[in-house]
Amino acid sequence: MSQKYRADIDGLRAVAVLPVIAFHAGFPGFSGGFVGVDVFFVISGYLITGILAGDLAEGRYSIARFYERRARRILPALFVMMAVSAVVAHLLLMPPAFKDFSASVFAVALFLSNMLFISEVDYFGPSADEVPLLHTWSLAVEEQFYILFPLILWALWKLGRGRALAWGVAAITLASLVFSEWAWRHDPAASFYFLPSRAWELGAGALCALIPARPGKAAREVLGLAGLAAIVVAVVMLDRSYPFPSLWALLPVGGAVAVILAEGSLAGRLLSWRPMVAVGLISYSAYLWHNPVFVFARAAGDREPGTLGMLGLSVLSLVLAWLSWRFIEQPFRTGGVRKALLARRWQVFAASLGGIAAFVLVALWGWTSEGRAALWLRHASELERRTYALFAPARELIRHLDDGDCRFNERVVGPGTPARLERCHAEYGPGLAVIGDSHAINLADALILAEAAPFVYGMTQGNCRPDTPRGECGYDGFSALMDEAPHLFSDVVFEVAGQRLIEGPGGRRTESLFRYYAPDAEIPEADIRLLDDAIAANGAYAAALARRLPVVWLSPRIEPHIPDSWIMEHGCDYPFALRPGQLAIFERLTSAIEDFAADVPNLRVVDQPAALDLTMPGDFLTCERLLWRDGDHLGRAGLEWLGARLVPVLAPGAR
Repeated sequence: MSQKYRADIDGLRAVAVLPVIAFHAGFPGFSGGFVGVDVFFVISGYLITGILAGDLAEGRYSIARFYERRARRILPALFVMMAVSAVVAHLLLMPPAFKDFSASVFAVALFLSNMLFISEVDYFGPSADEVPLLHTWSLAVEEQFYILFPLILWALWKLGRGRALAWGVAAITLASLVFSEWAWRHDPAASFYFLPSRAWELGAGALCALIPARPGKAAREVLGLAGLAAIVVAVVMLDRSYPFPSLWALLPVGGAVAVILAEGSLAGRLLSWRPMVAVGLISYSAYLWHNPVFVFARAAGDREPGTLGMLGLSVLSLVLAWLSWRFIEQPFRTGGVRKALLARRWQVFAASLGGIAAFVLVALWGWTSEGRAALWLRHASELERRTYALFAPARELIRHLDDGDCRFNERVVGPGTPARLERCHAEYGPGLAVIGDSHAINLADALILAEAAPFVYGMTQGNCRPDTPRGECGYDGFSALMDEAPHLFSDVVFEVAGQRLIEGPGGRRTESLFRYYAPDAEIPEADIRLLDDAIAANGAYAAALARRLPVVWLSPRIEPHIPDSWIMEHGCDYPFALRPGQLAIFERLTSAIEDFAADVPNLRVVDQPAALDLTMPGDFLTCERLLWRDGDHLGRAGLEWLGARLVPVLAPGAR
């Protein structure tokens, strides 16, 4: 169970970190680059378990010593990155964004950022590009694992030494894999960030360290090359449409396991190539720095960095990583700082707790209204103050309204919903139903606010569409309800976000292409590809409903994606406009939806861009109101605007 240094493991770290950087940079061909994190988990499980199991076998097991080593390894570079990021955020971010940043600093300092992002950030959504510390979710998962795993290993060793270790870890790994398969179907956001859904990936690496048998030479050659191939396939083939983590994660996880087991093979020699090892040595710092560099560059620039710009930022991330490794990681782990200042364990723990406390205090200052916002407002111009005042009401989260009677919006068909709907039908007659994703949340709430009809029901949930079949999305439940009681509604309105039905070059998320960094820069329509499979899958669900009752497919609304920084920099009286070419893209998408629905009885398409007749800048903001909560969702004023435009189209008999 003892370990020796393996250069190929450092090379495998390079294989893990480079795709992650490429994915966040939006480079074509790296749509699955996020799986590099899964490879990191396997490596961590392997290395940590090897150390702990070796200590157990040699009778020198110390949990305190383990935590000391983790603190020396993880915290110095993390604290420096957080400190620099806080300074840059203070200089670049507007108060609303800085408040969100401060919340993430608080969570990162306590190794709970994964729990924060479960409810706050869709990893694959448009807001992900605006969260400097989003990548720290994986560090939180690892630290939570490091807190629990040494205790579990110690208990298993007491039960039955080496055999108990292997069987116990295998059982935990299998249970976690089963849980992850269940979890993505019921709560994909939580599953993505959640330790119980990820523990099997760390456990897979742990088993590599615990099982002493090693394959023969021929088998190692096959395993090594097959493992590298599996990781490459995952990086190139997977994308945000795949449920994750799930059995699909077996590609990168199994690939990493195969490479670890293939010590001394051709694959191992390739990974031991000096440039690969060099990148692997700085991989932790590279992972730490790349996302803040990308996010802050976007915030500082007047346009979305192109491919060359992102390539330059990627190189900058690697340079910062080397500096961090050379002058932060090494001195604190083995060099002068360790010998001069942190020679004793209590000093390491004291410094760690002091750093955590400092970041918690800074975060609380930045999060409270008396902190950064008050400081910023003291130096703001009158126009900046007037513009800033628009953000608070626009950012109010309005979701799933319920008037207590027969206008209500919920995530799924609840246990008491059928009876409530029957009562509403008896009192008011057939109602109007709205189903779909987060855009449909806005739609249902807008119709409820507008009192479009006495009976309005919404079954809506963010990031949930029929083309992403997940048990918690509720589409099966709504279909079952319509099978039993189609009389409840006169019409069902169906809406999903347009950004989920189209993509940019190389699978790039279109929200980054739409972002208002260059108002006069056209978005070439040829760069946007319609996702025919996604359109067909959503259409198939709408068509199935249309066999029971009339269905209206509301084509996607245009998404302004104008950053807060632009609004604050230019003021509320700036003539904001849609990017040239953006309207044509959504018109093309509407045409594709109309073509699908043309031969489907009882399925009608309403052209939402035409119905809204979005006029900029007044339908985005004035100095009296800001309509949009973010790039593609509406605040209260926006919901009132949306309802006023769509009630005549969707509920002409409104009262």
